[in-house]
Amino acid sequence: MDENMSQKIIKEMYFKLYQDFDVDTRLNIEAVPSYARNILSKISERTRRSYDGSAIYIPDAIEGARVLDIGCGGGSLSFVLSKLVGPAGYVVGVDFSEESIKLCQEETAYHMKEWGYSKPNCEFICTYVEKLLDFQLEPFDVIVANGLLCLIPDKENLLRNIFSLLKEGGEFYNSDIYSDIKQCDEVKDNPMYTCK
Repeated sequence: MDENMSQKIIKEMYFKLYQDFDVDTRLNIEAVPSYARNILSKISERTRRSYDGSAIYIPDAIEGARVLDIGCGGGSLSFVLSKLVGPAGYVVGVDFSEESIKLCQEETAYHMKEWGYSKPNCEFICTYVEKLLDFQLEPFDVIVANGLLCLIPDKENLLRNIFSLLKEGGEFYNSDIYSDIKQCDEVKDNPMYTCK
């Protein structure tokens, strides 16, 4: 993977986060629909501990859907989605972190057994979201992004790619962070915060 400076900074930050932190991040459980709370309680310990604390948005009525989770991290949302789409649906999780994708791949068998599925209904790809079109993926019914857009310098290109991967009438769900105050110079000039 070719990396620009912002991608390298973000990748190093997340790698360090996974190496240095041994935390149990609190899921925003009160924002999770009741039908998904039980599923979240069955996520593997390793997957749950890899959750970095970004907001998590879970679309409803997705049984049988084809879903793309961009910026999937350790797979918490991807595995919840894999349960909600059922054995006839399919989930693709994408992240730039090789460590995260490896964890997802290692935890897939646990979750498929937990969900009672005879074969995997999910897969994980290590790439930058800006390069998703290189994989010539089939279109998706639903695309989710949690805590991702704020990290991408070229948001226009990313959104163009996202919408080109949606089926006609497909849905895009984004949950992210933002600030409603002006950035101070220290933040504006720091590539770690501005993704430039």
